[in-house]
Amino acid sequence: MTDTTTIPHVRRNLQTIEGGGRIPAREVPPRTVEECLEDGKTYKPAAVAAIREARGTKLWRGELDERKTKFQALHEALCDVYGITTSLAFGDVHRDVDSDDSSYHPVTNTITLRGRLSVVTYLRMFAHATGYGVRGAAVWSINAFRRWFPLSFANCDHCDGAILRKRGR
Repeated sequence: MTDTTTIPHVRRNLQTIEGGGRIPAREVPPRTVEECLEDGKTYKPAAVAAIREARGTKLWRGELDERKTKFQALHEALCDVYGITTSLAFGDVHRDVDSDDSSYHPVTNTITLRGRLSVVTYLRMFAHATGYGVRGAAVWSINAFRRWFPLSFANCDHCDGAILRKRGR
């Protein structure tokens, strides 16, 4: 198994975590969304602006190529804010398939979105790219999604620490 902390871009990304820290070796994933919620969760002001701008583009609307372009723009803005050079790739993307096969691969420093293009999934993968572990990425992404996409958050089901789009939406 590769010690990813020896890879230069991973070391740099670990230094960008708000509050510092390292990826815990065996972090326990959250069991519920509720245990991730933090009313006072803070974000960098430039990240707030980037997410608000992306929200205004309605990332969830449009043809597939248009949506990919919107996600790429958000990604580039957040990478600039956090000073990282993580790539964003799109795997097999389909509206009717869950996004749970999406991933962040630290060795290649690449986020790959698969299945439905999901804002909260992207945010979670981005949090991993900045150096957060399983629990930290869940807290960062779920709170960001709840704060800037409150109607979508309210309309989602919560299951085992994940936010799921209700069927038929």
